[in-house]
Parts: sequence; C-alpha cells; structure tokens
Amino acid sequence: MKLDHSNRAHAKLSASGAKQWLNCPPSIKASEGIADKSTVFAEEGTFAHELSELYFSLKYEGLTQFEFNKAFQNYKRNQYYSEELREYVEEYVANVEENITKL
Repeated sequence: MKLDHSNRAHAKLSASGAKQWLNCPPSIKASEGIADKSTVFAEEGTFAHELSELYFSLKYEGLTQFEFNKAFQNYKRNQYYSEELREYVEEYVANVEENITKL
C-alpha cells in the first residue's frame, strides 16, 4: 500500500492560507497558476496524514494486519517518522474514532 498525498492538488481555501485569503479575498484569484512552495513542516504534515490513512485503512477499509505491518515498516524508514509523530497520529486516530461513535 503506497499512499502519496504530496501529489494532490492543494485547496484554494486551505487552512494554512486562511490569514491571507480572509484578509484579502482577491488574493485567491491572483495566486492562481503560482506553484505551491513546500516546506519541511508541510511535508511532515503530509506524511502524518498518510500515516493516519494507513491506520484508518486497517480499521475501516479491510487492510490486513500483515499489509499494515509491511507498510508501517516502510513508513518507519521515512525521514519524517519518529515515535513522537506516531504517538500523535495514534491520538488523532483515537480522537476521530471517539467522535465517530458520537454520531
């Protein structure tokens, strides 16, 4: 299982750009065609989203434990992987699950 969120289109009204587009709505149109600049923080966040999706695939999309373990070993070799990030991802997954049960 290979997740690659880095090649997805970025949202025009992203949370990370909210300060700009809320204060200057014309900037949305003005920024069309300008390539997004990636930062190490954005790349780490993308990696965290991909790791989260792996956990959700195990729980909700029929990914087997074997497939999860194999993919997880690959994720552990990523430059952005750390035990701290894994703990944050697991907290996030647990929080989402808790909120799903409230629906």
